[in-house]
Amino acid sequence: MLHDAVLIVAIVGFAILFAVHVIEAARAKPMATKLVRMDAASVIVIALLLMRTLETGEPYYLDAALVLGLLSFVGTLVIARLVDRGGLFS
Repeated sequence: MLHDAVLIVAIVGFAILFAVHVIEAARAKPMATKLVRMDAASVIVIALLLMRTLETGEPYYLDAALVLGLLSFVGTLVIARLVDRGGLFS
């Protein structure tokens, strides 16, 4: 079926994009660049979880995507504060 083929191509494409972002984050020197790359990688993982929900029909992947989105947002704020001020409480 065409829908399944398009979904598989999208999953493979997003998986490759995720690998590229993780590799580039590991190679980046400034902490801000690493932060942006890893934030983008978390958005890609959320998209992969949502596509997995479409593929299987299981609602548990939606819950995981929601939790990952919330944790990613809070984590990005904490790390951005750490990079900006040099510490969490300074």
